[in-house]
Amino acid sequence: KPDSANLTEAFTEPEDALASVEPRVECSYSVPSNPPTRGIVRVIKTLSLFANFFFLLAACAQTSAALVDLASLYSVSLAAISVFQSVNCVAYISGTWIGGLLCTRVNVFGLLTAFSALLMAGLAVCSFMPNVLLFFGVSGLGAVAGGAIDSIANSHYLTMWEGHRIRDSLMQGLHAAWSAGAMGLGAVLKSFLDPNLTSTKANASQLLSDDAQLPPYSGHVQFAYILFASLGAIPLCSHIGLLVWDRRGPTAGPRPADASASKDGKGGGRPRRLLAGRPALIMVAFAVSVRVFDVEAFVSSFLSSYLFYGLNWSTPDASAAFSVFFAGQFVGRLLSVIVSAFVRPLHILLANGCLIVLAGIVLGLFGRTEGIAYITSFAMGVGNSSSFPSVFLWLSEFLPITGPVSASLFLGDLVSLLSPAFGYVIETKWPEFFVCFTSGSGALSLCCLAAGHRVGLRLLAAATEADSGELRELDDAILPIQA
Repeated sequence: KPDSANLTEAFTEPEDALASVEPRVECSYSVPSNPPTRGIVRVIKTLSLFANFFFLLAACAQTSAALVDLASLYSVSLAAISVFQSVNCVAYISGTWIGGLLCTRVNVFGLLTAFSALLMAGLAVCSFMPNVLLFFGVSGLGAVAGGAIDSIANSHYLTMWEGHRIRDSLMQGLHAAWSAGAMGLGAVLKSFLDPNLTSTKANASQLLSDDAQLPPYSGHVQFAYILFASLGAIPLCSHIGLLVWDRRGPTAGPRPADASASKDGKGGGRPRRLLAGRPALIMVAFAVSVRVFDVEAFVSSFLSSYLFYGLNWSTPDASAAFSVFFAGQFVGRLLSVIVSAFVRPLHILLANGCLIVLAGIVLGLFGRTEGIAYITSFAMGVGNSSSFPSVFLWLSEFLPITGPVSASLFLGDLVSLLSPAFGYVIETKWPEFFVCFTSGSGALSLCCLAAGHRVGLRLLAAATEADSGELRELDDAILPIQA
């Protein structure tokens, strides 16, 4: 049992941290609607964000697992219902920008309350729509809300824990909560799906054709969505309570953003200069490029297809490998909670990229051996596990993660719009495209990361030198007056 004093110390910053703060450092909170947060209130707010990721955001991922049931429910082909992926991608990214722009102007927990309620409503009613077009519309509104929650939660979390020594570990834990929720809700979803569809023997390419007819639907997927929406009441109530606290509870005065931030962002030293203006845009562009070549969405979407079409696996075996991939992702995110306390985000991203490249090459060369295919699937899951939060943490070493910056990083997900083309190539033309794209994209991500980090260090050095020059000019002007 951990010592209570040590537990309290873990969430408390050293009292003398403020002594090393320069007077001209800007405050973490630029608007009074988001008061500074410390101590137990900060812990409660963090747990509220964890609850949202576990119960609500994880529910957004379940539609992909229910596409066959939804196709049967609305009497359309899988090709038609798969348009959901593109609609969801555009809606989600739109939501990240809406949330990113609003979170600097409105109380964060007020926004989380509103968007959580919208997402719950979308989940509850989307599968009861009379036709597939209305389903796309309502689920798209839910995706907008989910994207806004994702962007707001990430940026506000980094603001609350800026400079704290456990910030990186908790950031990884926040996304591990999403993985745990996705696994748990996925297990719940299975009991609501139509067993007649899971035993359908039709060829996958026939199911994807426009004139394919699925058996009459006899499942209860609608009630699964109602259950997911009702679970959202847990984070919703916590958001409402914290909104009331922010409005009426006691708040401390603003404190400097980098009060305990050291030169490497880990805490305990003088605050370093953070980039702004054009240098900040350059670093955001590098971070987005790293996200573009991050193959998490690609691997999770097409691993089973490659095993089915490229290696002639049966659908149950390919599905098992898909589960192994997500098991690796969950294990990797749990490990990253510990590793992030000792390893910088740059090194985590480099290790992830190397693991992805190596796993892709091994799968392409030796994937016909079943054991190796399972091992490489697990390795890909581990390699993809902490990339997304690590990009946030890496970028935060160079500039503050505001709402718009957080939303910008989601632009990397626009590559998902190419999913229909990727699927067509893998299923009909060249299955090996999967391993080639996985390894090649992982290598490009490493190149973008290395170049971005080098450029970022140069920009920081230039900014620091400029600051030193300004201080020297100020000293030269003041010293004669004092004399």
